[in-house]
Amino acid sequence: MAKRHKEEKEREEMRQLESSLQNERDQLEDTDRNSAEWSYANTEPVDVEAASELAEPVRRNNWGERRKEGESGGRTMGIIALVLSLISFFLLPFLFGSVGIILGVFAAARGSRIGWWALALSIIAIALSMIIRPIMRY
Repeated sequence: MAKRHKEEKEREEMRQLESSLQNERDQLEDTDRNSAEWSYANTEPVDVEAASELAEPVRRNNWGERRKEGESGGRTMGIIALVLSLISFFLLPFLFGSVGIILGVFAAARGSRIGWWALALSIIAIALSMIIRPIMRY
């Protein structure tokens, strides 16, 4: 009889725990709806308290702003790389072509299509100089 009473008590405690966790989940969802710009990394019921105390909130809109900043910096760097790769067709292809490749890779990593064009043109300029110069010397 005492064992059964103890089991019923434990079940009641578990129900209370589950209901309190559900209330916490509901409160978190309400706060997430009210402040849509904030999100927390851990929202599982067991880790909610620790996560909200330890983790810093991450802004969702910040990623788009960073990407836009990177694109503008990548575009400028891509244009510089493109100019250097075009210069490499006429003057010092190994020097200007190498710098065009390096800047083109950095610009492409920042999301600029111009960086890819500069990279390709620099490689073509170096390859053509390796093929044409030996032929012209003979």
